Amino acid sequence: MWACTPDGAWRADGKYGQFSVVLPRHRAAVTITAHHEGAANDILRAVWDELLPLLPVR
Repeated sequence: MWACTPDGAWRADGKYGQFSVVLPRHRAAVTITAHHEGAANDILRAVWDELLPLLPVR
């Protein structure tokens, strides 16, 4: 388990871009099953930049 950049968020990392991200402030969880071996960080960056702004804070 790893702490994430957004306050209170954490994640579990798998191999080749598989992630489970828990966002308690948004009452949401995101599970990603990907095979993006060379750039797994791009997947997380997309969650922070594209998905997170769309989620309401609760």
